[in-house]
Amino acid sequence: MGPEYPEKKGSLSCLQSDLLRQLIRRKKRILIPMLLFFAIFSFCLPLSVSLYPHQMSRPAPWLRVPWGWLYAFAQIFLTWLWGWLYWSAAKTFDRLAEEIRQRGET
Repeated sequence: MGPEYPEKKGSLSCLQSDLLRQLIRRKKRILIPMLLFFAIFSFCLPLSVSLYPHQMSRPAPWLRVPWGWLYAFAQIFLTWLWGWLYWSAAKTFDRLAEEIRQRGET
């Protein structure tokens, strides 16, 4: 058996748990679609190169660079975009976590 922790029975603990649930809900709302899209987008490059090698090696008409290379470079830029989007969303997560922390200390 693990250690027993005393349960707070008051409005503060209910408020903290509501804020914590809100924080987790917001994180899931952003992270799950982001991870799914990232996984699908990342695995499509090796799949498309292995299943359609002729089409992926053909040059794009406006740049004369193969479609496979364009897709690979798009992954680099999209990774930067995802990082920036998460970074901007993490600011709100940090504010909410700090609010939970401050209410827990009082």
